[in-house]
Amino acid sequence: MYTTVTPSPVIRNDRLDVALHLIMAHLGGFMGSYAIVLHAGTFGSAVTGDMIALAHVLVGRDWIESLHRVIAFFLFALGCATSHLMNKYTNLPMRKVTLAVEAVLLAVAAAIPFRGDPEPPLFPIFFCASFQWGTFSGALGYGSSTIFCSNNTKQAVTAWCDFWTEHDTKKKVKALLYTFTLLFFFAGALVGALIIPRSGSIAALFGWIPLAAALIAQLIAERFTKA
Repeated sequence: MYTTVTPSPVIRNDRLDVALHLIMAHLGGFMGSYAIVLHAGTFGSAVTGDMIALAHVLVGRDWIESLHRVIAFFLFALGCATSHLMNKYTNLPMRKVTLAVEAVLLAVAAAIPFRGDPEPPLFPIFFCASFQWGTFSGALGYGSSTIFCSNNTKQAVTAWCDFWTEHDTKKKVKALLYTFTLLFFFAGALVGALIIPRSGSIAALFGWIPLAAALIAQLIAERFTKA
């Protein structure tokens, strides 16, 4: 006779949190593709490349693009600050708020045509990405960005090294989380690479699909929490 083991609410919520994290990483990869493919290789989900480009255009005395780069930097910083303060000082359902904000900003990005300067059409993405990062920043107690991959790569590699040398199952869980985060991010980037060249700026609206999936996962998680 077979018996069915029902996962505890904690286990179910952990699984849903991981699923939500991976969906948002997929969206992060898609937004990265959107920025790079349509906007002269500018990555709108981080400020590293923007700061390096700002140094070059300042040396070249391109004051208009320099201003645009500075604005992009402050929009990314503003997204970080806004998300942080709202998470800390309000009782708003920040996951739902973030999904709504991203849906609106992706629509704004889709409506802005690219006319040579890569920065202005990406202003919504700079804010959108950093705002997402402030709310969707990890799972299972591990900090993990859903908008870029450098630290996720380091954490995946070091966790696998620790698991292979120490045989600690907790390190395997960590390694799997970061590895799947990288895979889902890459899958989002791959979807973007396939869709965006054919669709142009309107492709930003395809980001609504993972947003809808994330909302469903969040609503299911809330249902289990209340049960």
